[in-house]
Amino acid sequence: MSVSSYALTTLGSVKTYLGISDSSRDTLLESLINSASALVEKYTGRYFVVRAAIAELHDGEAGCENIKLKYYPVTAVASVKVDGVTADASLYSVDKEAGLVRMSGGWSRGEQNVEVVYSAGMAAATADVPGDLQLACQMLVSLFFNRRDASVERQTLGDYSISYAANERGLPLTVAAMLERYTGRSL
Repeated sequence: MSVSSYALTTLGSVKTYLGISDSSRDTLLESLINSASALVEKYTGRYFVVRAAIAELHDGEAGCENIKLKYYPVTAVASVKVDGVTADASLYSVDKEAGLVRMSGGWSRGEQNVEVVYSAGMAAATADVPGDLQLACQMLVSLFFNRRDASVERQTLGDYSISYAANERGLPLTVAAMLERYTGRSL
């Protein structure tokens, strides 16, 4: 296995974070990096390393000018089709940060009749991912690596006890706090 080109951190960074210098666990760590990156993207509802050619179908609603794309920020819109016909780019605008496509005069009413092909993300490559996201991913990999049974919420050994605090979605509170600013969309 190898680290995905969409991963939020690198194998080298994770090994440094964990204090690992040998390569005997690289395959496991690569798998954990990919899983942690996917978990962060699912939790936040967005892509961080740019993905191209995302195609989405939306229902057109008469009188409604906005279509909210699933992923944001949008880096480019390749095409917009309404009822199978490519719309002239002068007829719509894109709010890239919010991930909105606005059609002047509103969208043609229909079910799954609007197709938008676009790219979205905030970083061109893993190296460009903001440091707090890289750290959040490294913390998750560390958790997965060191605590193979994630269903354990508390451990006790003699007088020593440790509890693993998590939010309602099972994410460690520290990681959830780091990701909070990436979870909302301002419209």
